[in-house]
Amino acid sequence: MKPNHSKRTFRLLAAMLVLMLVGSGEILAQRFQWVYGSPNCVEAGRAGVTQLRNGGYVSVGESNWTAAGGCGPTHIYVIYTAPNGALVWSNIYTIGTSDSALDVVECCNGDLAICGVTTNAMGCNPGRDAFLLRLNNAGGVVAVHTYGTPNSDEIAWNLVEAKSGDGITTNPGDLIVAGSTTFQAGINLGIPARDGYIFRTTANLALIWDRHYGGPASRDDYLYGIYECRVGVPAIGVAGDVVVTGGTNTWGAGGYDIWMLRVNGNNGTIGALPQNAATYGGPRDDEGRAIIELRFATNPGDLVVTGISFSRPGNINSEVAMLQTTPNPCVPVADHYAGDNDPHPDGGMDLKEDAFPTTPCGDVIVTGFTDWGGFINPPNVFLQRFAAGTMNILGGGMAYGGSGVDWGWSVDNCRRDLFCNNETEGYIVAGFTQSPDLIGAADPQQLYMIKTDVALQSGCNETPIVFNHQPANFIRQCPLPVNQPIMMNCIPNITQFPVQWATQLCYLFPLAHGNGGGEGDGISGIKAPVTIPVVEGAITSYPNPLTVGTPLNLRFAVAKPAQIGITVTDIVGHVVYQTTEPNAVGTVLQVVPTKGWPKGTYVVRIDMAETSSTTKVELTD
Repeated sequence: MKPNHSKRTFRLLAAMLVLMLVGSGEILAQRFQWVYGSPNCVEAGRAGVTQLRNGGYVSVGESNWTAAGGCGPTHIYVIYTAPNGALVWSNIYTIGTSDSALDVVECCNGDLAICGVTTNAMGCNPGRDAFLLRLNNAGGVVAVHTYGTPNSDEIAWNLVEAKSGDGITTNPGDLIVAGSTTFQAGINLGIPARDGYIFRTTANLALIWDRHYGGPASRDDYLYGIYECRVGVPAIGVAGDVVVTGGTNTWGAGGYDIWMLRVNGNNGTIGALPQNAATYGGPRDDEGRAIIELRFATNPGDLVVTGISFSRPGNINSEVAMLQTTPNPCVPVADHYAGDNDPHPDGGMDLKEDAFPTTPCGDVIVTGFTDWGGFINPPNVFLQRFAAGTMNILGGGMAYGGSGVDWGWSVDNCRRDLFCNNETEGYIVAGFTQSPDLIGAADPQQLYMIKTDVALQSGCNETPIVFNHQPANFIRQCPLPVNQPIMMNCIPNITQFPVQWATQLCYLFPLAHGNGGGEGDGISGIKAPVTIPVVEGAITSYPNPLTVGTPLNLRFAVAKPAQIGITVTDIVGHVVYQTTEPNAVGTVLQVVPTKGWPKGTYVVRIDMAETSSTTKVELTD
């Protein structure tokens, strides 16, 4: 039988049409800058960020806005956005008298796991404790725990969701956290000196193990960044090990040094190589802020750290520190200072492996703060690429922000072979801004989120920068720290209330934003900030991906009462679900049954009075 070319051609054209319908809204929304926060309080002194599987973003930090209005103690601030940065929901959560969220990851089931620090948690220890908070993707609380000892001081800086485990005590889906504790040598000494702190919990936040790592009780050691190793080649390491970085003044060349540890992910101990510890530094203070394991470079399994260094010769201020080692942290590969080599501050705060086809596979992208060349004053957010293997700078970087202090705290990228489409390539950065030209003269600080393409361009509020670099020649030491368990946790009370702040600073494409645009809609450049309380066209689909037969939840906003239509088609355009809502307004939740649908890709289209939006949903076994 001859192949039916006409039928196949028709199906291809239909599939292309569907993809064009999906892509038309998504492509237009890929570069933006938004700020999130109350009119006159402080938001997001620190902010973790991650891209969601549905193409949106989640970022966390802190806000001192109160439920009664006005400013008060800081509490946990979480924003959840559509792919174009438009706000879907945001909440403030209270665990203790004050709280701050420091990092967030999307779990494999679509939940959000958040870590941070709380003071005097309700129903738990006095003093400061680390916390873990698990939310569903609609912002509802799934579980919350605190970790720490009475009257000591614990902080959870960064976390990962484990992909490995021994299958008995530890499993994929566990959470692993890095931070610091003042609990040392089995007792609370009542002094400010810290130890590094790592703990692992189940997906439900039950403590599996914890350990504190350090030297003499009077010296200061702490951990910031964490990463779970995935490269399991026997010659270079074991998948499931945990690597962390921070700072120490117990060992090293002078002042604080970059500190790296590689530990067993099943119990936190430091065993056979490549599990090890190392310090790297110069004559003044240096610290590691973030760490990754290279997976796509020519040397998979190597570790890369970014941080802040004051040791560059001739400098009185900080530079970006870049360090690469083998899987054994005590075997260096390359190190560099990077920045403008003048008295103005630069520093690296977070990094991710850069694996886009348009850039060298396995290189790294770094964010932080820069006063590049004294031209940008005070510091702005920056993005810069570095070459794996040498830590040399790759091309020009970009700085973003306004006339005040702007700080990049966290960066994420998406890669097409994981869950992103070709058109969503780029980087998402979160931090804070104090620039009055971005947030208004009366507002002290807001959460700042920037989405760029792979060329590092967001479309506005940006300046090309040219860092220089030179080998750091860090002094290396490899002492093994004392490490002991603490094993204390608590289940506190928690409250939450919603807030709705989102201001779009600039955008390129009005069709991606419906009628919520600002002055000069559709023209590139800086726009007059316009607060958008409800943005039509923002769709959240969850769970996504979902298993066959599981109901699909669609959440979206309708600015004024209108009839809306919801249509779901498969990838070749066959309608599998269709309904209308005659008088929808505000935030709408629609539950769509999927019983009888085969696994595959589906396109959801929502038609409103003056706009329409699409998103994609994946059904798996």
